[in-house]
Amino acid sequence: MVDDDKELLKMLNQYFTLKNYTVIIAENGIEAMEKINVNPDIILLDVNMPRMSKVVKAISTLNCRIKLNLGGQI
Repeated sequence: MVDDDKELLKMLNQYFTLKNYTVIIAENGIEAMEKINVNPDIILLDVNMPRMSKVVKAISTLNCRIKLNLGGQI
């Protein structure tokens, strides 16, 4: 999950952890790219954060099982 809203990250992390998902969180795109070392099943990403265009392009090349485009970026 990538978002600059710390409270949202905390809430979503708790929810998905309780559902037995492995969760990786990042507060910006650069941190996300440093942490992604596998092809995740899903990425929850706030595309409206600053300097995200390169990150969105890089993430779009990953072999994710689920891709949901809410921002028209990918």
